[in-house]
Amino acid sequence: MKAKTINEYQFERKINPKEAMGTGAYVDKNGVTLKIFDEVDVPYPNDDEMHNNEFRGTVMALKDGYVMVIDMDDNFFNIKPERLEIVNE
Repeated sequence: MKAKTINEYQFERKINPKEAMGTGAYVDKNGVTLKIFDEVDVPYPNDDEMHNNEFRGTVMALKDGYVMVIDMDDNFFNIKPERLEIVNE
């Protein structure tokens, strides 16, 4: 079986965010399905969020409509999935 390229893998994971509603799928702001250990960019916080600035982190859990992201200092934050963006590196 031929190995898939990063672009083929990302394309397979892409879901229309409206279709993901109610299916239990967690998708980022571009409609790409979030998975445990994905590297994501977290934007500058809204008033109701606990982090202090934007950062790059790792997805550690998907639960109750939130994505648990750990930062470089080992702090955990629960972020709404539609606020995140998977890093394509």
